Amino acid sequence: MAVETVQMISGRAEVIGFPEDGTDETFKNGDLVGLTTSGTVTIAAAGKILGIARRDATGVANTTIPVELVDYEGIYSAPNASGTTAAQTQVGDELTFDFTAGAQTLGSTGTDCVVLALDPRDLTAGAGRAGGRLYFRFQTHLSDTPTG
Repeated sequence: MAVETVQMISGRAEVIGFPEDGTDETFKNGDLVGLTTSGTVTIAAAGKILGIARRDATGVANTTIPVELVDYEGIYSAPNASGTTAAQTQVGDELTFDFTAGAQTLGSTGTDCVVLALDPRDLTAGAGRAGGRLYFRFQTHLSDTPTG
């Protein structure tokens, strides 16, 4: 079984069902999703993250999608940007995500999360590797504005 893109490592997981936005949704289980102004879920955007989808999009509008809400006290893990070596120098960095469905990664400088540490499951001889996972905590402003 594939490792989910974004994983909670520690924290309180609360799952609530939300209607899927439309027939063109492509998010996967483990992807970050956001809430639209209509109260439906769609793939997340920078600064607009509701939580982690707990099932793949169905492509059927208004299908209930279980979403694990972001726990701002929780610790999460996600892969570093493709080709970018996970390094101790990233600890403390504020990053955003690459919101590609089924392949979400931590991306460029932004304000979605702050890096806490290298994920020890992805270390090789004590060092990070290209695309290696990082531990992070979400910033608290993410649910302020709907995605659309």
